[in-house]
Amino acid sequence: QLDFMIENCKLDPAVDEQFHTVLAQVAVGASALEEGEIEPGAVAIVQALNAYGAHFEHPDWQALE
Repeated sequence: QLDFMIENCKLDPAVDEQFHTVLAQVAVGASALEEGEIEPGAVAIVQALNAYGAHFEHPDWQALE
């Protein structure tokens, strides 16, 4: 699904770059989770989601702690 999102992305180039950065951070976290590295993987995903909220206007988005 991630590959599909990246291949079919139609965002403004500056926005696209930031969104791809967030997606890459989520992918790093997901890979860590798959390797059994639960805490580092979860932390990476939470940080990515918080970065998303800091860079994009998304109604009702709430940062995670």
